[in-house]
Amino acid sequence: MTAQIPDRLTDGADEYAIAGVAGTLFEPPRMPTGYSTGCYRGYFCRYECKSDQLYLRDMSVFSSEAPPPIEGVAATMDAESSLYTYSFDREWYLDGRLVLVSGLQTAAYGAVTPQPASYAVVKEYLCRQGRVLERRDHSGLIRDIRGRLEAFLQAIPLDRDWTREEFRAYQSIMWSFAPGVRSQPDVFREESRGRPTRS
Repeated sequence: MTAQIPDRLTDGADEYAIAGVAGTLFEPPRMPTGYSTGCYRGYFCRYECKSDQLYLRDMSVFSSEAPPPIEGVAATMDAESSLYTYSFDREWYLDGRLVLVSGLQTAAYGAVTPQPASYAVVKEYLCRQGRVLERRDHSGLIRDIRGRLEAFLQAIPLDRDWTREEFRAYQSIMWSFAPGVRSQPDVFREESRGRPTRS
């Protein structure tokens, strides 16, 4: 599955992807009619923390036609991206926590949402009624965990020749059972190494 566009939050000069939330973020009352492979839910939001208060700044949606107003706010279309954007600019009263990340270090295979272990900066905001009461920086802890994982992976002996041979043998098996195949080139017979073929 394609990695999805995350909601984002700016705090002063810093910008983060929202990797996790305990609480409620904004959801449109009606799901958008369009979507992208990189945004299956059809929308993404931008928040801001200003003077320790959270604000919902805007929401962009993929839509095949002009979407209806939300809470009296009409959407405007960006001609270049074909996205419709609602500008809300209002306080967002989150009770809970936000996990924020920035500085991608290593992409997690198959990840569709931001994975904190893959980022250089990992922060947690504790919020009450939209006020940020505490900011916790977990970047050092995550860096240590990532270092331990990388050291563990490097310690595992990888027999690349064996992996390559196994893949070629797998190819030969797929060839041998392909519909309509009556014979195989010698190289495939040899690679199958005694495994059943359809000759």
